[in-house]
Amino acid sequence: MSLLESQVRDCQSTIRENDNKIKRYEQLHDSLVRFKGNVSGSQGQFSSVNNTKKSLVTTLEGYSHACKTAKEYSNGMNKVLNGVGITYVNCTFSALLFTIGLKLAEYKGKIQVLEAQNVALRATIDTLNDQIRQEASAKE
Repeated sequence: MSLLESQVRDCQSTIRENDNKIKRYEQLHDSLVRFKGNVSGSQGQFSSVNNTKKSLVTTLEGYSHACKTAKEYSNGMNKVLNGVGITYVNCTFSALLFTIGLKLAEYKGKIQVLEAQNVALRATIDTLNDQIRQEASAKE
């Protein structure tokens, strides 16, 4: 085996390795897309439940003029449903979705780099094969 043929085999091996990495990044990307959908759904469900509770507390406030317990309960629930904890939960969902978006972009970037490397390696293989043919023609 000539040096050129060895270089062709090395390029082919690197392409196979890159293809395996691409498949793995695509699997990770797809899994993360599904997870992002779950997180978005959970965020929506949380918001919906919180809004329903707010609505119930608003209804209860209508009775607070007649009942001190209802007034205290609705004041407390308003603090809970509109307070810092809710802000933290919403910020956590937003931060998680943002981080997932960054990781998805990272995976796409890695896939694009590997695909570009494969294109360059295939061009190198074509060039090496041309040189091998030229050497074979020169020997004849």
